[in-house]
Amino acid sequence: MNDPLLMESLALENGLTLDLLDASRTLAGDRWLIHLVARIRIPLTPDLLEGVPDGPRLLDRLRQEFGEALEYRADLKRHFVGDKERDTMLRSFVDIVRREKLPYLSHPDFARRFAVRCGNEIKWGPW
Repeated sequence: MNDPLLMESLALENGLTLDLLDASRTLAGDRWLIHLVARIRIPLTPDLLEGVPDGPRLLDRLRQEFGEALEYRADLKRHFVGDKERDTMLRSFVDIVRREKLPYLSHPDFARRFAVRCGNEIKWGPW
């Protein structure tokens, strides 16, 4: 399997960078699995959880579990797409991310909220 190809990087208003990667691959003949990965790396800096109750302890726990950064990731997939529709489908996925996810990902508190959610998942489990 090939490594995903970076299509574009978008600088967000909150200082983070959204990477859009093409992780598509052939399935059979001229049929494709179209796969767009939207990814943001969130550094675990001391100011990330400033003002959050028990923030320093939570930051330590996140670093133990994830290292020096968290990763937000959203995958958009469509199976068995014809070769002729491949580029159109991939571009439509990029449009979906720009239209529907960008306002959420650009929010000034996105990184902090995401970090708190990851901390809660460590503590309580994902469900």
